[in-house]
Amino acid sequence: MELNLREIVKNYRTERGWSQIELAKNWGIPQSTISGWERFPNVEPSAGNLLSLARNLHLSVEELVEQTINKE
Repeated sequence: MELNLREIVKNYRTERGWSQIELAKNWGIPQSTISGWERFPNVEPSAGNLLSLARNLHLSVEELVEQTINKE
């Protein structure tokens, strides 16, 4: 099963009971940015935002990226 980054962001955020607004406040970015990542498949975070996203989701960047790769 292949997960894309938008599914991972939403899954980890909701598993922790965080709203988009809570994640945005903790991260210091607009809620609309998180919404865009979760709603639109072609919108992805920059390298810097990917690092911040991983930190906020309590993952390493490697763990976050590995989960976007098709697991056989």
